[in-house]
Amino acid sequence: MMRVRLPGGVCTTSQWLRMDSLADSHGNGTLKLTTRQTFQMHGILKRNLKPAVQEVNRALMDTIAACGDVNRNVMCNPIPHQSELHGAVYEFAKRLSAHLTPHTSAYHEIWLDKQVVGGNAVVDVEPIYGPTYLPRKFKIAVAVPPR
Repeated sequence: MMRVRLPGGVCTTSQWLRMDSLADSHGNGTLKLTTRQTFQMHGILKRNLKPAVQEVNRALMDTIAACGDVNRNVMCNPIPHQSELHGAVYEFAKRLSAHLTPHTSAYHEIWLDKQVVGGNAVVDVEPIYGPTYLPRKFKIAVAVPPR
């Protein structure tokens, strides 16, 4: 299974279509929308995982922190054009998600072939999570009153 990080649950039409295509080409054709406002694809074989992650990144999305003991997603109303306040909340959710995203280079090394993984790999210092990360998955929602 692969989950995408999608702050605020907002994506473009082309991103949606790319995810639908990836579910067919790299998974079992199942594309789920989760309660965390993101995509989840099932049935991805191990040999298809890295190409699938790279395709997600080419669609200007990522899977960073979509799993693990970190902030999973920052959710909000997924219709930022509903009002000026909704737009501001969406922008805040994106900034907060970026701030809480792990800064390790491991994701880019492993999934995007950006650097050497072993040997002389960069020793990362995680400014928020430190050496231990969170005790369990963590989710944030930003609400617009009265809902």
